[in-house]
Amino acid sequence: MYPMYTRVKEALSPSPHLLEKLDPAWFEGPPHMIICGSGHIARALCRIAVMVDFRVTVFDCKEEYLDPSAFPAGIRLLHDNYENLHHYLPEKYFGVITMGHDGDSVGCLRCMLDSGTEYVGVLASRRLSGALKQQMLAEGYSSEQVERIYSPVGLKISGITPNEIAISILAEIIQIKNAGRRPAIISEELLQQTSPGCLCVITDQEGHVPRARGSMMFVTRNRIFDSVGGSLTERTAIEKARTCTIPFLQTFPHGGTGNHVEILFIPMW
Repeated sequence: MYPMYTRVKEALSPSPHLLEKLDPAWFEGPPHMIICGSGHIARALCRIAVMVDFRVTVFDCKEEYLDPSAFPAGIRLLHDNYENLHHYLPEKYFGVITMGHDGDSVGCLRCMLDSGTEYVGVLASRRLSGALKQQMLAEGYSSEQVERIYSPVGLKISGITPNEIAISILAEIIQIKNAGRRPAIISEELLQQTSPGCLCVITDQEGHVPRARGSMMFVTRNRIFDSVGGSLTERTAIEKARTCTIPFLQTFPHGGTGNHVEILFIPMW
């Protein structure tokens, strides 16, 4: 968990009824993507994944392929045997296997299915995808586990180049990540903050508003991190945050009739 959540729990310890308004999952940070293999498609996927705030780890058994100059800054590069992949898997992540249908890819797939992740994309042809799923069933994996295998991977946009294929894979992951919900918008920069300030968290919303529950804004004396939706609501929230000395809840109307957001102000000056 990021430093911000620890600070929030300390600030709200005298007010447990307000702490109950917060979902710890809101503080988990950007989604994590684990990519097995470091070829052209993996590198293209890294480039676009970081643009939409994914944390990305690339895992490969061949150290010479993990050239830092071939990847964007901030990508975690891990060199180890694929059979040790399970030691590096976080609790929640989206898995992508880009090596094709061979012993290494099957080993990675086993590790990811055993970890319980909801998505494993495997780069393979339709014929090999079918064979791979049948192999997993024959090995004793349940049909529910095999349903987590997305192969052929990616949305059907007839991608040909590494960049096009990477876009189709990322689009599929985003579609699954956001299915049935509006995700909160929180940057890793905000969650890492240890400077004095006031955290503003949307704890409830109704109607057509630009930010979902769990969205946050951190206000310091001279900087503002992230947003609770802009417009008059945000300007008023910033003013209140800079003078806030005790935690409190306030509901703000937003736009048309019936639209509103409830914001919890948590001072940490």
